[in-house]
Amino acid sequence: MLYRYLRRLSKLARRWSLPTLLPIGKQHKIPQGSTFFAEKEAHVFFGYYDIDPISPDGTKLLACRLKEGSVLEIGYFELDNPTRPYRVIGTTIAWNWQQGCRARWGGPGHGSTIVFNGYLNDRLCAISYDVETGDAKAISTVPLYAIDEMFRFGLTLDFGRLFRFRPGYGYSSVAEQRFPDDTAPRGEGVWLVDLSTQAKKLVVSLKELADFYGKDDEALYHYVNHLDFVPNSTRIQMFHIVSREGAKGVVRLITADRGGGNLRLIASDLRASHYTWMDDRRVLVTGLAPDKRCHFDIFDEGTGAKVAALGDIFTEDGHPSAVTDFGWISDTYPDKRQRQHLYYANTRDRQRKTVASFHSPGEYRGDERCDLHPRYSRQKRAIVVDCIVDGYRAMAVIPFDAENAAQDSR
Repeated sequence: MLYRYLRRLSKLARRWSLPTLLPIGKQHKIPQGSTFFAEKEAHVFFGYYDIDPISPDGTKLLACRLKEGSVLEIGYFELDNPTRPYRVIGTTIAWNWQQGCRARWGGPGHGSTIVFNGYLNDRLCAISYDVETGDAKAISTVPLYAIDEMFRFGLTLDFGRLFRFRPGYGYSSVAEQRFPDDTAPRGEGVWLVDLSTQAKKLVVSLKELADFYGKDDEALYHYVNHLDFVPNSTRIQMFHIVSREGAKGVVRLITADRGGGNLRLIASDLRASHYTWMDDRRVLVTGLAPDKRCHFDIFDEGTGAKVAALGDIFTEDGHPSAVTDFGWISDTYPDKRQRQHLYYANTRDRQRKTVASFHSPGEYRGDERCDLHPRYSRQKRAIVVDCIVDGYRAMAVIPFDAENAAQDSR
């Protein structure tokens, strides 16, 4: 009897937002001219918010597709014809729901190239695929997390260790074979990969990060996540995470020289969550502050100083991406009505304007949640988000001009 009651309550919770019992609007509210890219009985998505899925020439939309099982397909849609079939260019087992397989279009001189973490010649690696010739080759002997703007170097980490502590971000297909019992191994951390030679070098070890943290506690495990290159710079960035087994722990945004020296702690008063660079020096960081609220603050990477405190206005965490030197787009997590909101915000009038709103079904939570993860196109004409359509993941391309939005805020 109790089991039947709980099942009925669970079904009710999916239709109504408990405990407030607010009616749930299941329709997406999007601007005119928006386009959905979806497939029947298949999940179509991209992943994280820090990579643009639109090709440099503006004609193709890079996407992942999962029909069943655990093998993910990589391919693209034609933006000018959403009904044209999805073209598959490869498959992979190196993926997760939050970040896909870190697929991206190539940099300067590589505009027709797609790079993704996949499986080639019996090993996991980073694969480069040319959509014009169909040629595929490995550009790294290990999966990559980030690639610099000139497409010369990559950054990587132990995806198996990351999966152990954060299943939504690591790869279940990669076993943590090195140092599983070492809380801060000297032989693991952030690796720099030369894409021309495939040579990799450990530039920041977990032991170095532990020493930089300064608390000697053998029960604290150290690992890294969210690697990237600082824009137009020789420096790199990372989340250094310190936690006990099974706990969330402390998250610190760290920058360093590309060779690993000169570590800097940014946003020391926040448990960092997400970040975006407003320009080459200023970084917007979201995170949990000592007052137990989410703050949006801007820091000077060179000095570590806080140059703008926005925590009194923006208190909902999300995934921000700078679109001007004073404005950004971001999303929210589902509210009490199971709505996720895409918005534009800026530091001029310290306001936010809703661009679109999406229904988020109650079953999409936890590591399998579907965040919007908004990404602004390099052509500066559209925002691409992941969302749910008819019970499956889909992608939406939403027209958006940051310059017009900036004019509206003057």
